[in-house]
Amino acid sequence: MNKGASQVVTVVFLLLIGLSMTALLYEWAPQVVKNIYPEETQNVQYMRQRSCIGIQNITTTSITINNCGSVTLEGFNVYLNGINQNLAVPILETDKNYTITVPTITSKADVQVTSKYAQTPVVKFVP
Repeated sequence: MNKGASQVVTVVFLLLIGLSMTALLYEWAPQVVKNIYPEETQNVQYMRQRSCIGIQNITTTSITINNCGSVTLEGFNVYLNGINQNLAVPILETDKNYTITVPTITSKADVQVTSKYAQTPVVKFVP
């Protein structure tokens, strides 16, 4: 074999190695990224960035909340003095208010409402 043919074979061989390494990386890299950053974690982070819940009003018998974020909220918990009241709160669409009926608050109370992706700060209520 002459020197020119040997160089062509070498170049073709190196190109084939490069192509096969590229194909291997193309198949392998997405799996590594999914293992490092699972899709569920990415979805939760996305939802938390766009979620917002606020307390609009508190009375001795009710709490009015507002969805001030850009995603629908669900899975609410209402806490009075750190104790979950186990109250049913429906899904709350964006820019909607909902008034939650609570047991009568007769003394100072720390009030907080949480959802699956957002929570209010603890608000001190004095009747």
